[in-house]
Amino acid sequence: MLVTKQPVLRRFWYALLPMTALDAGPQPFTLLGEALVVGGGRPTLRALLVGGRLTVHDDQLPDFDLAELGAQARDAVRRLQQAAGVRS
Repeated sequence: MLVTKQPVLRRFWYALLPMTALDAGPQPFTLLGEALVVGGGRPTLRALLVGGRLTVHDDQLPDFDLAELGAQARDAVRRLQQAAGVRS
């Protein structure tokens, strides 16, 4: 179609795919000459390097303490509530 060759109109074309089609796994297809793959679920991340430093390994953040982060967040909320004069 001539309309799909117009850059202004191309950005308004969207792929429609039933969600049940993703039950069988990722689905490859082509839309306006672009190769796409759509998948459901949460992807896993084997490794992620940022600035040459390993920040994610086997879908986990190394040297990251979730309990400590929770404690810091609770403390920050408590201080904000005190500063605002709100009782918790």
